[in-house]
Amino acid sequence: MLSVGIERHLADLICAEINLHMRIEQQKIGLVFSPGFSIRRCFKAIDERALSYIDERSLRRFLKKVGHRPNKEELIAIIRRIDSSGDNIISYEEFCEGMQPL
Repeated sequence: MLSVGIERHLADLICAEINLHMRIEQQKIGLVFSPGFSIRRCFKAIDERALSYIDERSLRRFLKKVGHRPNKEELIAIIRRIDSSGDNIISYEEFCEGMQPL
């Protein structure tokens, strides 16, 4: 059994995850149905060094170019959400899967 306080915190955490997931899915849908959208061009826009993968450096450079200033923890969190193999880089296949709405 959990205490009422821990149960409440756990429920809040799960609700926050659900809300985040829903916002991300809406963003994915908006992107995929945008005129001129191409998953390959999106990947290449981030992988501007043509390494065939996205790493922290590539992601940081892309985000800075579009006006965001991510810190290391944010970059790691983004990569961890998409990197299904656990090698700390995002392959094209992982990127395609990660950008596809459910």
